[in-house]
Amino acid sequence: MKRENQNAVPKVQKVKSGASQHEDATLKLMMQFFADEMLLYLGISGKAVAAAPTETVRLEAVIYTMAEKFLDNLDMEDVRKGVAMTRLGQMLVEEGRLEGMEEGRVEGRKEGRKEGRKEGEQYMLLESIRSLMETLKLSADQAMEALRIPAEEREKYRMMIGG
Repeated sequence: MKRENQNAVPKVQKVKSGASQHEDATLKLMMQFFADEMLLYLGISGKAVAAAPTETVRLEAVIYTMAEKFLDNLDMEDVRKGVAMTRLGQMLVEEGRLEGMEEGRVEGRKEGRKEGRKEGEQYMLLESIRSLMETLKLSADQAMEALRIPAEEREKYRMMIGG
C-alpha cells in the first residue's frame, strides 16, 4: 500500500554508521511522540501505525535530557506524559522505586539503631539504679542522684522500677 506524498521525505544514502542512522532513529522516536504533527510537517497524509524500536531507549534519554534543559514547565509536562509509558519511562519509574526502597531501608536501619542504643542505655541505667539500691541500700532517688540522672528523667525510671 503506497501513501501519497511519500517522496516528500528526502532520500539519504545508506551508510553503516553516522548521521543517517541517527536521523532515522530520531525520526522513529519522534514519531512515537509527535506522529500527527510530523506527518503533516513532512507532507504525508494518513496516520502512523507504529515505529520500529531502533535506538528508542537511548534516544528517549537524549530527548528527555534536552527537554529538561530547553522546555518550559507546560511543554515539559507534555514530554513527561509521552515518556511515561515508554520503556525508558518504565525503567525510570522502576529505578526510582528501587532507590526509594533502598533509601527507606537505610533510614529504617539508622532509626532502628538509634532506638536500640536509647533502649540499651535506659536498660543499663535501670540496672545500675537497681544494683545501687540493692548493694548500697540506697533509695531510688539516691541511686539516680549518684548516677547523675537528670531530674526531668527520674520519674520515668521510678515508673520502670515500679515505685
